[in-house]
Amino acid sequence: MDSNNFGKTVPIVALSRQLETLKTCIGELETPPQGWIHKIRTTTNMPLKHIAKKAKVTIEAIKAYEKSEAPDSNGKRKISIATLEKAAEAMDMKLVYFMVPKEKPTLLEVLDEKLKAFEEERNQSKKEVADLIITKPPHLYYADIPKEIWEEAKPKLKTIDLSSLVKPPSQNIPD
Repeated sequence: MDSNNFGKTVPIVALSRQLETLKTCIGELETPPQGWIHKIRTTTNMPLKHIAKKAKVTIEAIKAYEKSEAPDSNGKRKISIATLEKAAEAMDMKLVYFMVPKEKPTLLEVLDEKLKAFEEERNQSKKEVADLIITKPPHLYYADIPKEIWEEAKPKLKTIDLSSLVKPPSQNIPD
């Protein structure tokens, strides 16, 4: 079920479909190790001077853009989206920016997993039962996703019987 009672597509379903399409289109596309600015510039043999002139910055600034787009020693890229947009424009390109799920094929699968864990934890806290019964299928939450699903799971505390470790009081207690 991917729509509410009024026949409108729930926003999360529409977003998941868009991201699934993008993920399918890009396949295993990864950002080049030295970044897109460097990759496109060197592959097309575009001079630094040309990009700098169109971006109205110095050649050194374009080199700094390339350096900040490449991962640092911690694997982080320091370039801003504004800088990428400026470089893309100067290279007659368009910056397209989006995120897709890392491990699950779709956003709905990520959400379903979170909602199921949330419902299971909620049922566990209501009563301890061996067979958990999900009160609502995950897709019924799509119109009103509880924020609590994004919280880290709380550790479950076990009750431990320590009575076997305690020595019973002696029967012969002196007066």
